Amino acid sequence: MAHISIERQHQLPLEKARQLVQQAAEQLKKDVGLDYRWSGDALHFDRPGVSGQFQVNDKHVKVDVKLGLLLSGLKGKIEQELAQYLDQYLK
Repeated sequence: MAHISIERQHQLPLEKARQLVQQAAEQLKKDVGLDYRWSGDALHFDRPGVSGQFQVNDKHVKVDVKLGLLLSGLKGKIEQELAQYLDQYLK
């Protein structure tokens, strides 16, 4: 099982950062079929072979992802795409 952890700083109000993470999750749902749900300031997501969460606070957004065995070989590509999502939505 592979693990991905990416953190980005932001200077947005907390609610705006949450909205942007929500938008990113909606896009990921369209692109790769992730299901997601909020629990406080954490957005949990999963689909077969992938699970994780976005943690949002007033200064950072962090995403932690666990990849199943079949997707572990794609860790580099998935990590790159997640970083691009964060950079796109938190600019």
